[in-house]
Amino acid sequence: MNLMKLFITASLLQILIFNNFYFGGHINPFYYIVFIFSIPPSINGSKQLILSFLIGLIIDLFTYAQGIHCFSTVLICYVKLLMERKKVDQENTKEIINSSWSHFVSLIVPLTVIHHFSIFFLEIFSTKEFITITYHTIFSSVFTLLFIAIHKIIRTK
Repeated sequence: MNLMKLFITASLLQILIFNNFYFGGHINPFYYIVFIFSIPPSINGSKQLILSFLIGLIIDLFTYAQGIHCFSTVLICYVKLLMERKKVDQENTKEIINSSWSHFVSLIVPLTVIHHFSIFFLEIFSTKEFITITYHTIFSSVFTLLFIAIHKIIRTK
């Protein structure tokens, strides 16, 4: 799938569909981060950060989130770049979304948890609510990972 098509598709799906999913009243999947996982490592790191910022900005504009998604997307893109530099193997030339399941899980799970934790921490912005932040992070991450795994299965067929 073309990167630009995925940018538009992930943004629209998040804005029109996934932002209206609230499992249990608070659990919201953030499917749009699949775009960041699909950026090939061959693209310059600064361009990857700019693309991540742009998708975060789009989501912020439509959710009135005041920069929370921008920060979180740039953060996970930066961590992704650091993780890809440390993993020097043959799979480093592929997008995370197209890599093997073990490589996929070892990168996607921590990045998704970091993304969600940063969103919920900035949204609630209180250390007194650490349990609530952790609860939202875990359950939203599970649903996001489920939709990203479905995306990976569909894309590999």
